[in-house]
Amino acid sequence: MPETIHARFWGSVDKNGPYPQHVPELNNCWVWTASKTQKINGYGVINFRGKRWTSSRVSWILHNGEIPPGMCVLHKCDNPACVNPDHLFVGTYLDNVKDMMRKGRHKMGGGNRLGRYRLTKEIDPLIPKAVFPALFYCYRKNEKKTLSEFAAELKISTPTLWRLEHGKQIDGTSMGKLIFWLFSN
Repeated sequence: MPETIHARFWGSVDKNGPYPQHVPELNNCWVWTASKTQKINGYGVINFRGKRWTSSRVSWILHNGEIPPGMCVLHKCDNPACVNPDHLFVGTYLDNVKDMMRKGRHKMGGGNRLGRYRLTKEIDPLIPKAVFPALFYCYRKNEKKTLSEFAAELKISTPTLWRLEHGKQIDGTSMGKLIFWLFSN
C-alpha cells in the first residue's frame, strides 16, 4: 500500500527548527529535512500529484486548501526550507519581488554597475536595479498586459521595456520613470 502524502510529508519535517530572529513574533520554523533544491538554504521538494512540488506549497495545501492559480506561497520567516503554516502566506509574483526588496534579500553588485545596467550617481543608491527584470516581467504577467500596454502605462517605449525585461542596458531617463512607477505602486 503506497504511503499517503501526509505520512511522507510529516516524516520529513523537523518542528524544532530555528526561530526567525528578524521576525520575533513568529514561532519556530518547521524545517524540511528531505530533498532540497540546494544542499544549503534550498527549498524543500516532494513528489506530489505526479510532479515535483516545493514543500512549502504542499504544506499550504495540506493546511489551507488549494493555492489560487497564478499565486505563490511566500515565507514570512525567509527560510526556504520552512513549512510551518504560520510562516506562510499567499501572494503574487510581484508581491514576492516587493517582499524581497523590502527585506533587503536581493542580490546586488558593487559600484555604479549592477547587472547590465549603467546608472547615474543620482539613481544608483535609490533601488536595487538587479531585480528590475523580474519585477516588471512578473507584474506584466500577473496583470495580463502585453508589452505594449505596460510600456504605455509606464510612459516608456516598447523597445525600452523589452530591453529592461531582457536585462539589457537602458538610459537614465527611462530608469527614472521606472523608479517613479515602482515607488508609486
